[in-house]
Amino acid sequence: MAPAAISATSIARTIQMRRWRRAGGGRFSSLVNAASKLRALDTPGSPHGSVTSPLDGDICRASFRPRSDGACMTFHTNALFRRIAALVRAHPLPGLLWFTALVALGTAVDVFGDGDPRIQFVITIPEIFAHFAITGALLRGEELHRAWAMPGRVASYIGLGIVTGLAIMIGLFLLILPGLYLYARWVVATPLVIGEGASMSEAMSRSWRRTRPAATSITAALVLINLPYVAGLFAILYLYPPYGPAPLALALAANALFFASSIGSWYFAVAVHALLAGSDDDRSAPA
Repeated sequence: MAPAAISATSIARTIQMRRWRRAGGGRFSSLVNAASKLRALDTPGSPHGSVTSPLDGDICRASFRPRSDGACMTFHTNALFRRIAALVRAHPLPGLLWFTALVALGTAVDVFGDGDPRIQFVITIPEIFAHFAITGALLRGEELHRAWAMPGRVASYIGLGIVTGLAIMIGLFLLILPGLYLYARWVVATPLVIGEGASMSEAMSRSWRRTRPAATSITAALVLINLPYVAGLFAILYLYPPYGPAPLALALAANALFFASSIGSWYFAVAVHALLAGSDDDRSAPA
């Protein structure tokens, strides 16, 4: 799960897996129920799922790019997935290369690491780097990267990941939904840091304002994107041996699910950022 520079997947992956493994994965059904509830809210009649009013307020400015007739296009989960699909078709190489590398590394750690959490944490470092690299490549491809000469982006990226990752992880342990909501509201913070050179606090506040009108649709989409992550977590909780290395085929499948979800969430963040890039978020009032 990754709305920020060091995504919740990046900084919480090892801690969450081990803690949930000890606890028996009790919140798996809660996440599935949350997905159903959020999807039910994302209907054309919902005020959070559709924006068709004239260009006269924050909701319209923060929705899709305005149509020529002065109305706003709708912002639904299916539209978000269409935008992700277009982004993947236009820029498949960064995601494919990093997916292959991370799955290979994660599988090697699980098979040869003897289940040691300290060894499992090694995968966090390349995952952090991959998040930065993929986001930067996608922003360049979409002509949204304007921060080449700005110093301090790496420090803001790391700080953003730590702060948002911990907040989201705490929220996930508090009945799932608070963490998903924070995840949705900060989803474009990383593109703002990498692509525009925003500071950590600026990126968090701007992301919060930009995503306010579409929070329900974004949250529902994130739940769906992270279902492969939950499936991989299920494999670790119930199929991995309690001690010793994991079987090769199982480790390969679990890591493929994890990193498909992680990289998908990074593409999603850039897709949402591109859709909301024309919004006048700096003049919008906080939620």
